[in-house]
Amino acid sequence: MKKPNYHRAAAEAYKLLEKSNSCVFPISLYDIIDCFENLKVFTFHEMAMLLDISVEMVSKKMALSEEGAIGTFGTDQVIIIYNSDLDSKNLGRERFTLAHEIGHFILGHPFHSDNSILSRNNGITSEENRIFEIEANHFARELLAPTFLVDDVEPLTIEKVSERFEVSNELSSYAIDRVKKGRSGEGLFYLNLRIPQSWQTNHPAFIEKITYVKKTVNIDKIGMIFTGEGLKFIYKKIRYCFKCHSIQSYDFKYPLNYCSCCGSNTIKEIIPTNYFEFHEREEQRLMSYVELKVNETGTLIEDCPICGNDHVKDNFCSVCGVPIVNKCSGMSKTGDNWNGGYEEDQPCSNTLLGSDRYCSKCGAESTFYYHGLLKDWNTEIDDPFQSPTVDINDVKLPF
Repeated sequence: MKKPNYHRAAAEAYKLLEKSNSCVFPISLYDIIDCFENLKVFTFHEMAMLLDISVEMVSKKMALSEEGAIGTFGTDQVIIIYNSDLDSKNLGRERFTLAHEIGHFILGHPFHSDNSILSRNNGITSEENRIFEIEANHFARELLAPTFLVDDVEPLTIEKVSERFEVSNELSSYAIDRVKKGRSGEGLFYLNLRIPQSWQTNHPAFIEKITYVKKTVNIDKIGMIFTGEGLKFIYKKIRYCFKCHSIQSYDFKYPLNYCSCCGSNTIKEIIPTNYFEFHEREEQRLMSYVELKVNETGTLIEDCPICGNDHVKDNFCSVCGVPIVNKCSGMSKTGDNWNGGYEEDQPCSNTLLGSDRYCSKCGAESTFYYHGLLKDWNTEIDDPFQSPTVDINDVKLPF
């Protein structure tokens, strides 16, 4: 009887880490997915919208699972669908589900079935399905938390392993058990605890690049927030800018058509159903930018950044004369020589935050940016892994 090939599953996971240059842990699964042109990934919600059916129908009739599935279409195209409904408590489980389906893809399991969806009900025996599932599980464990890296965790606790690799407590417990067996000389028939000597010898450059970051997780901070006025609440919406990697919060009173930091319209609303992909692709790139202190009317309440005057009041600095209320200026760059390269329009009436360089409604420059109180956003760009952690819960709503 055929047995699961644990060694191959782990070896393929290591090869994939190197191929995708996934040397920063916790790894980004979407960075890995992007390495394959013949692999497409959709959430249950995305597939339901594409086919104009319910999410329940996708789960029960297509995936045959509440978590995820993998299948083929065409000659060599592969599709993964997964359930993106999650919160911070099962984020590790969501990562394992997607890594598991990637394992099926890398190990070639979908092409063993004559049907489009890989399942014990679709052209493979129950024993074949059992072996495929075991191999995909082992691949996922070694992709997300390689045993030889878990061995270096101190203290070797479930909490520490879960945090370092962003995996579930269940996976952490399994990984720790493998490390302990390896240290005691047990379980070596699975895979040597240490990196296979040949792999270590041939890939030292990749091993040396491995680093760790503490990932930001904000899924529980998107949605209803209380204002502190009894039961009054607003719906906190978050949009992410793909150009400057900033996040902005807004409500229905102040629409967010443009990024208030860089003025682009390359923005996307982040909601619970698309949060996982945002977390894997973009959340660790969040950038924070210089913000001036203002009150509820957008008026500067710190020293003037132009002349240093510490007695700012009213609408203009009493020394250098710059406006000290941040609002829409109505001025938009055109690149033409006429009017100093600007086009002037009627300013919007909404008050802006102390970090806003652009009006989020019309895209015109803010008074703070137009008059030089705030610098251009791209002068502040730094290594995203070294930038201050951005907490969505700290993002302010427009006044």
